[in-house]
Amino acid sequence: MQEGALLDDGFVIPLMAGTILFIVLSVFIIFFVILYSRAQLKFRLERQQFQQALLESEIEIRKETLHSVARDLHDNLGQIASLIKINMNLLQAEIQGENQYLEESKTLLSRLIQDMRQLTNELYAQDLSKIDLSDMIRKDLDRVNTTGVIQIAFHDETQNLSLSPEIALFLYRMSQEMIHNILKHSEAVSAKINLYNTGQSLVLKVQDDGRGFNPNQNPGNGLNTIRDRCKIIGAKCDIQSLKNKGTFIEVIYPLQNHVHPLKPSGKNSPGR
Repeated sequence: MQEGALLDDGFVIPLMAGTILFIVLSVFIIFFVILYSRAQLKFRLERQQFQQALLESEIEIRKETLHSVARDLHDNLGQIASLIKINMNLLQAEIQGENQYLEESKTLLSRLIQDMRQLTNELYAQDLSKIDLSDMIRKDLDRVNTTGVIQIAFHDETQNLSLSPEIALFLYRMSQEMIHNILKHSEAVSAKINLYNTGQSLVLKVQDDGRGFNPNQNPGNGLNTIRDRCKIIGAKCDIQSLKNKGTFIEVIYPLQNHVHPLKPSGKNSPGR
């Protein structure tokens, strides 16, 4: 009996020790997992805060740049253009008669001064903190289409979606880069831009009928910039192109990434 008890004790004690060790190890592992999860969450929050600060800094820098350009236009170029006009009036008085080329030059100079004043007012008035993505894209395309070089259609189906100014600015800069690439490289006759809300994502889609290219070979700074901007805001970027088959670019921004709450914009932007 005593030997049996000793055997039982010799078996139970290691078993209890093993159980305690297992429990301690389990607690340690659970504690480590909790700490790791908290560290990961903290890292994601800090990265999100950094990206938000980066976006806000770009907004402020661009706003200051616009005001600086507006001041230079008004103070320097505007003054020089006015002095040229005064000198041309004096020159006409010296000639003592009308001169066709001089009159045409005065008319063009007056138009230049008027356009500069309008541009200055627009730069001062433009508030990047209240940027409307659809309106900004539409204004750019209006200027492009009036040249007659290419016709770019715009279809807006965002349905009262309101974006934070930081995200709207990034998407707008990407649309500008896409339009610039079409004008500079594509040799396209027509193109179209679609902007729509799927409920989970905001999609910016651009397609042209130009000469195309190989997106895997020397993509260029423009396409790299688009990809980099997508990474910053957590968007997906799909670029497809074939020789003589045009180019297709799609940017998909998940709305769950949106930092600020979405609010109705109060207007329904019709397609065009």
